[in-house]
Amino acid sequence: MGTNSLTIEQLENRLLALHEASLELVREMSIDTLLEKIASIAMEQVSASYAAVGILDAEGQLEKFIPMGMSRDEMDQLSHPPVGKGLIGELMHAKESIRVADIKSDPRSSGFPAFHPKMTSFLGVPIYQGQQQLGQLYLTDKRGGKEFTVEDQQIIEMLAAYAAVSISNARLYKEMMTRDRALTRRNENLALLDQLASTLATSTDINQILDSGLTQLMDYLRLEVGEIFLRIENSNNLQLSQHRGEGVKNLWKRPNYAIGESTVGRTAQNGIPVVLNLSEYEYTDLNPETKVQGIHQLAVLPM
Repeated sequence: MGTNSLTIEQLENRLLALHEASLELVREMSIDTLLEKIASIAMEQVSASYAAVGILDAEGQLEKFIPMGMSRDEMDQLSHPPVGKGLIGELMHAKESIRVADIKSDPRSSGFPAFHPKMTSFLGVPIYQGQQQLGQLYLTDKRGGKEFTVEDQQIIEMLAAYAAVSISNARLYKEMMTRDRALTRRNENLALLDQLASTLATSTDINQILDSGLTQLMDYLRLEVGEIFLRIENSNNLQLSQHRGEGVKNLWKRPNYAIGESTVGRTAQNGIPVVLNLSEYEYTDLNPETKVQGIHQLAVLPM
């Protein structure tokens, strides 16, 4: 047995510690937090000075890369995040683990960018689910100036199996939450349309219809202020018909605009919605009170 080999008891203890630590992974649904936990467990399990986890997108490109071990100042000095070259790129297409005693002496290495900490030993393990590679685990600089052992590689390969299940679960949870939010939003949209249709069906008073419609829309979109301009019959002028909201009596300087005049008139003319970011531009046709009252954004929608 070599000097780096473990006794059966030592290996059993490491496997038990890995199992206990990995149980936390399958319960984590946030992908970023999950990757940080995977990197932390890997670094601790093999006494590495640095660790990182990368995951791939549907096209096989590096989607996320979460490093651990470097200080914030060291990370801020790096000119760019990893781009999938050298040993990182090699592992992105590997079926097997890569274990290297000296990174700079390995022909697959592409060196380090400026200000990157110098690293010597390397252990890289791909994360697979079936035949699909989900990502990679990277460990560098085993503490004590040693190189990573066969036992270290076996431990991280087992962790990679746990990581594959956990990453798939987290992604599935994210997709489910996205679909759930989309379905909730769709149901809210249908409810709003139903309310508006009910108002139209039960009232012939145009002012009541506009008032109810504006109120429902503001409640739905959580708006502070809302206004409706209507075209005056047999003319090319628009008149302020409804205003809802406190703090600002009028959003615009005038209650009347000709079609094609000002933001209100131009929107009525071209039928194109406009979103105004009031913190970025000065809009001369707006009531100055809008900024005083802290309104930051305004949408102008044609009817």
